Amino acid sequence: MSIKFRLRVLRRRWQLWRQRAATNLRGWGLVLLSLGGGPIELWVGDSHASHLNTSDWPVPAQNRVAPRRYVRHLGPRLMFSLARDGFPPDIVRLARRLGRYGRVPITLLLVVGEIDIRCHLGPRLAGTATPLDFPATYVEHGQALGALARAEQVVFVVPVPPSDEVQDAQGFPVAGTLAERLDVFGRLRAALQAAVDPTDALLLDATPGLADGTGALRTELSFDGCHVNAAGRVVVRAEFDTLRARQDA
Repeated sequence: MSIKFRLRVLRRRWQLWRQRAATNLRGWGLVLLSLGGGPIELWVGDSHASHLNTSDWPVPAQNRVAPRRYVRHLGPRLMFSLARDGFPPDIVRLARRLGRYGRVPITLLLVVGEIDIRCHLGPRLAGTATPLDFPATYVEHGQALGALARAEQVVFVVPVPPSDEVQDAQGFPVAGTLAERLDVFGRLRAALQAAVDPTDALLLDATPGLADGTGALRTELSFDGCHVNAAGRVVVRAEFDTLRARQDA
């Protein structure tokens, strides 16, 4: 093993350690914030957890996007993998700390599923009778995470609709036709609607405001055919405010 290779390995380990340490410190900062003041929103998930709240990108693993509103970016996670493996240890530790020390109401919002639709499920499941059972397991894991954090509310966010304007990303090529992806999106959306018990959690579904007449993501609400822009964020936020108002009524 050459010295250059060893140095590259050590440099990468040092970078990973710094990233984990920074994320851990930000997590403790959120715990301290939860000791007093007003309610906290914590959005956890893939890149959409961030883009539904801010135009800033890229972002650190944990980012403040508004007063007492935070995003915990888990990277390009699949709903399927979270259902299979559960949530990563770092977010589980944060939830446990919030549950142990927090003194203010916490709303936990979970955002994944768009990558499943864009990159995997369309050509595999469209037009078949194969049931989508993993969303129910994902919801179970999400509710368990909310219980650890002693969250006042757990909100599952329906992913944004697919689009024919999205481009291949490195490592994440678009799989399937738009029709196939729309078919699977509808089935995943229905599976989430069936899995989320309104007595235990909430479902944030902004699809009616985000989709055009074909069911695809409206062009004017996205900057890349995948993530929402400022106008799209307004639609999602309005739907969230309406959802909370109904819950409080």
